[in-house]
Amino acid sequence: MELSISILACIGCGLCEDINSQIFKVNENGLAVVKRQPEPSDMMSVNKAINQCPVMAISYHA
Repeated sequence: MELSISILACIGCGLCEDINSQIFKVNENGLAVVKRQPEPSDMMSVNKAINQCPVMAISYHA
């Protein structure tokens, strides 16, 4: 499974980084990026970020 963020959809609001700054970061271009792939212990906050992203830019897929 891989966590990714669509650069076409992301608006750089920073909500994902607020939820888990160990996984997400808003870069110098103003877009969110995945800093590292989540571990099982990160999944609660990752799912929260996925569900709360206002533009549904975050996905987790095989």
